[in-house]
Amino acid sequence: MVTSPTTGTPAPILTPHMSHTLGPALVRLKIWQKNLNKSRAVHEDLINSSIFKNFDMLVLQEPYIDSFGNTKATRNWRVVYPPSRLTNTLPLMLSC
Repeated sequence: MVTSPTTGTPAPILTPHMSHTLGPALVRLKIWQKNLNKSRAVHEDLINSSIFKNFDMLVLQEPYIDSFGNTKATRNWRVVYPPSRLTNTLPLMLSC
């Protein structure tokens, strides 16, 4: 129970009123997930295809990693690595 700081009597709990106006339409985020099984051929086929035009985000598991520890990408892609990828000696993924 909420009490008034000046009188010590119970104070009503005020809740904000719902808006009667409609907000903007919902926007859906289209995500495509694929496990590439560390295959260079599958990876290169994917990055050179136009599949990315149909989705907002592509999430790739087990991409091909070259001898320098990098993945391949074209100018249409933005590669995101874990922040600890060059300093962490543990594998990026653990399984039981």
